[in-house]
Amino acid sequence: MNPLASTFITSALAFYTIGVWGERIIGRLRWWNFAFFVLGLVCDTLGTGMMFAFVGGMSFDVHGISGVIAIVLMPAGHSWSSSRRTRSPSRSFTGSPSSCGSSG
Repeated sequence: MNPLASTFITSALAFYTIGVWGERIIGRLRWWNFAFFVLGLVCDTLGTGMMFAFVGGMSFDVHGISGVIAIVLMPAGHSWSSSRRTRSPSRSFTGSPSSCGSSG
């Protein structure tokens, strides 16, 4: 197996953890939380693709099917979250890349 697959999957775990716990502690979705979610999704997708290539494609068992469902649902969740946050001013992303470190 390609060792990069494990590296990407582990990186996804780290990025998701930083994004989720950052939002949980702050209580709001900031631009950098969302960036970590997206980085996690990218790493997760790359790692999963490498693993699919290693085993010769999709395996139609519980593990393979649940993995595909997760990869499909994550972008849907990210899209829903960002659209929900941008539609409501009280729920919008707070801070901006230029205000990194400030409370605004």
